[in-house]
Amino acid sequence: MLAFYVPEPRFRERIRRAVPSSSGHMQERWEPFERAAEAAECSVAVIPWLSSEEMDRLRGFKARNPLHPVVLVTRGDMQNARQLKAVQVEEVIWVEEMDRELPEAVSRTCTLSHQRTFCVAMRDADYLPGCLGPALARACTSEPPLRTVQKLAAVAGCDRRTLWQHWKYVADGSELRLQDVLHWFLLLRAATLKTPGRSWAAVAEELGLHPQTLGRISQQLSGLSLREVAGPRQGELVERFERDVLGLLLRTPFRQSGRDQTKFD
Repeated sequence: MLAFYVPEPRFRERIRRAVPSSSGHMQERWEPFERAAEAAECSVAVIPWLSSEEMDRLRGFKARNPLHPVVLVTRGDMQNARQLKAVQVEEVIWVEEMDRELPEAVSRTCTLSHQRTFCVAMRDADYLPGCLGPALARACTSEPPLRTVQKLAAVAGCDRRTLWQHWKYVADGSELRLQDVLHWFLLLRAATLKTPGRSWAAVAEELGLHPQTLGRISQQLSGLSLREVAGPRQGELVERFERDVLGLLLRTPFRQSGRDQTKFD
């Protein structure tokens, strides 16, 4: 579900054509848009000219919702470019390029939204044994990315064997390895970093990987090539992550199992 702020009617049909598969609320006034954004994965604000009033609204919204990703569509004008320094949004698309670039920008921001939601869920997951929840929350946002279980254990302040024991308890027979979860974080982050004009080689270098390694991780975990990950099938990547990782870590039977976890502390 998306939230759209489109005060000018002439842009609404362009939005519908650019993002035809995305359900959401298209609002022409700011207050209903903010209410719709509360239940949205990400939001799109079409503001051709960044007036002081619009900038104040956008800054206020981001201050109240720092984890909610926003795609801002505005004109590629020097005055607008100067105004952008005063607000932090996840994606900026020029109106002139909206038809071509908006679909992938929406995919990237929705993927980022799922990452952030997972991070918060793990941080608050007191039903997970020992240090596993905080460790996974750190892995979501760590810079540079954590690529090994040993490094994950180090930032969590626990022994690697202890962390494996926690994971084995949670996995409960699943074939998903803790190393696979770290690879999922790498892949999701790569998907948000891949913007038009930026090569997969550049993305892989930023993550400390060889492009072939990143491609192999994508195929193993999602069954998608890097080209597919950067395109309209990115939603399938997120769905697979939700099923394989979130479905395991947030499953109701585990949360309600009531088993004694003190032996893991």
